[in-house]
Amino acid sequence: MLNFLRLQAMWNSENWG
Repeated sequence: MLNFLRLQAMWNSENWG
């Protein structure tokens, strides 16, 4: 689960730029 959350954070960072 933690890995998934970390991936989400990375994707969010890219999306928010």
